[in-house]
Amino acid sequence: MAPTRALPALWLSMAAAASYVVGEKYCRLCYLKGSSMVPTIQAQGDVGLLDRRCLAGYDFSHGDVVVFRLSTDHGMKMVQRLIALPGDWIQIPEKRDIRQVPSGHCWVEGDNAGNSWDSRHYGPVRAFSLTIILSRFSSICSVSFFNKNW
Repeated sequence: MAPTRALPALWLSMAAAASYVVGEKYCRLCYLKGSSMVPTIQAQGDVGLLDRRCLAGYDFSHGDVVVFRLSTDHGMKMVQRLIALPGDWIQIPEKRDIRQVPSGHCWVEGDNAGNSWDSRHYGPVRAFSLTIILSRFSSICSVSFFNKNW
């Protein structure tokens, strides 16, 4: 009887291991909350599907919605839109300043500019800290895709 009891435990451990690998290498669900990306992401919270495959090759495009951690505050995750890639030139209207985004960095801003703490305040972010959000789920029946190519 021992082999029969061990079978469910084996399947459960295999499922847990597979889930971990998928979450680390391919995609993961993440709770998104805050007002800086309204109306794209609801202030009261949405669930996003994160594409972790981009971590290996920095496969980003202008306009991608990304999740990252600030290097100054390792505990806080930010959600912003990718505005400029390494080497791009950006203009900060409030400062009338034109800058080139340094190599290995990106410029991010929130869709709700009046209520967003973004690169206009803390500067470019390191590209290796970004993860693309494939889609958001505001309810079980509603799915919005950020990149229409998927």
